[in-house]
Amino acid sequence: MLRIPTIRERVRAIKCALGEERPSLVLRNVKLVNVLTCEIEENVDVVIKDRLIAFVGDYSKMYNKSPKVVDCRGFLLAPGLVDAHVHVESSMVTPSIFSKYAIMHGVTTVFIDPHEIGNVLGVDGIREFMKECVKCPLKMYLTVPSCIPATKLKLETNPNKLIPEDVERLLRDDWSIALGEVMDVLSVLDGDHDILTEIIMAEKLRFRVCGHAPSLRGDKLCAYIAAGPDSDHEITSLDEAIEKARRGLYIMIRYGTFSRDLPKIITNIPKNVLKRAMIVSDDINIIELKDRYLDEAVRIAVSSGLEIPEAISLCTLNPATYYGLDWLIGCIAPGRLADLILLDKDLKIVKVFCEGELVYSDGSLLIDFPRHIYPPYFRNTVKIPPLEPRDLKPSCPRSECTCMINVIEFIEGTILTRRKIMKISVENGEWILPENVYYITVIERHGRSGSIGRGFCTGIDINDYSIGMTISHDSHNLTVVGRNVRDMYRAVRELERVGGGIVLVKDSEVISLVKLDIAGLMSDDEDVINDLEKLLSHIDSDIRRGLYKIAPLMFASLVVVPEIRITDLGLVDVESGKIIDPIVSFE
Repeated sequence: MLRIPTIRERVRAIKCALGEERPSLVLRNVKLVNVLTCEIEENVDVVIKDRLIAFVGDYSKMYNKSPKVVDCRGFLLAPGLVDAHVHVESSMVTPSIFSKYAIMHGVTTVFIDPHEIGNVLGVDGIREFMKECVKCPLKMYLTVPSCIPATKLKLETNPNKLIPEDVERLLRDDWSIALGEVMDVLSVLDGDHDILTEIIMAEKLRFRVCGHAPSLRGDKLCAYIAAGPDSDHEITSLDEAIEKARRGLYIMIRYGTFSRDLPKIITNIPKNVLKRAMIVSDDINIIELKDRYLDEAVRIAVSSGLEIPEAISLCTLNPATYYGLDWLIGCIAPGRLADLILLDKDLKIVKVFCEGELVYSDGSLLIDFPRHIYPPYFRNTVKIPPLEPRDLKPSCPRSECTCMINVIEFIEGTILTRRKIMKISVENGEWILPENVYYITVIERHGRSGSIGRGFCTGIDINDYSIGMTISHDSHNLTVVGRNVRDMYRAVRELERVGGGIVLVKDSEVISLVKLDIAGLMSDDEDVINDLEKLLSHIDSDIRRGLYKIAPLMFASLVVVPEIRITDLGLVDVESGKIIDPIVSFE
């Protein structure tokens, strides 16, 4: 919901600005980060009446009418930070817990695309999820999922499907603001009727159409833009950002957990591109969210050469303008909601105001965060078909042979993959796995088909563990990786028992478990942070690095991002959009 000011609130703000009504709060002598004019104004007073900013300037003549005046000399005052594109589910916690940590880092508004919940639980799941979102002090606007499933090419078993009529109903909900990322690139380029119908429905409502155009350049990029999307968050280089800006896209530069493109793009970015750019997270895990968010991204942008107002505008005014909400959020000006952050000279968050209320101050949260009670169907989503350990590895074609095999190579620090051809031998009917090659298996876990896709992968380092998880973008089937099928089998059964999450197994023993029993994606228990840190410590002594090591496995089934993936139906060549055989040839 937009939380549009009422007539009464507007009248009270008018009277306050004229000195006819007492302010709720005056922040005196701030260094105002003016993102409207890209400057820092010295010794400015910002006057708040209820939820609104009523006055900006010199209010000294009316201090005597103010019950609360706070001298902020030496501190910067900026608009609350705005994340223009994020999937809350990827944090592994519910919106209330996400909201708590986001606010601590100065984020007061996010634009969410809950297609993870949508894939697992459909339209009803999205609406139930949004019921929690609107309770939060953090403003959460819905960009309606446009591609559930991610592609129409039938490359995996999808638990749910949104048709244009579903999308239209969601677009008309009060909390909706845009059409979410149009990620089915192949269908767009093929002129798919349903995708174009959704785009046109959004355009008729004057909504933005968020894009998803990984590696698209030249004619394919132009064809994609011609379909209607007007932004892209899949940009990985400066020259790609420039080309996409020149062709009319708004540029969303990622600084999240799984894609950290900001440092290599923001240095030397042209000013004409900067004005159409935003910093977004896309996905940020709770391990990192508790320590940093867009506040760190702002500091990186400044250290890369941007002026402070330029850096802050990338996650305040620019996203607000993109979504058509700059009249309400994204800047410090009369009539806007009083979403404000006070920063010290090092750009560290000191205080956070949400709609005029001080919610965070000097390391402490000052408000409560509601817990939402989800219906039982949110917690009963892991339904595994009958299987045995031998079902978790590719069948050997012969009892003795050497094969050239299609192997998924994960690239650390990105969700991209490479197709690698490797030689693997079979002896006595068993695969002889080379060092650093693992089995990777995807099991349909929603009780739809019971199908199992099997393959090989490399480029990850999980020591001697087997790891299983019910996070597998975007259909979120169950992915299990290891070199020992009995350990892999134990991992699958443990995830079935607890209702989803991440599990490490070694020598048939469960070493560590992260229970994510809400749709197999999230937890509403804040202790999950400790469980996740414990699990990651087994992967690497540096917990963040441990997270980066396992992150590619969460995207192993994402068939809309190059180059090779695996689903419950088998290996997928993303460029051709076809299932391929693991075996290339025999020697």
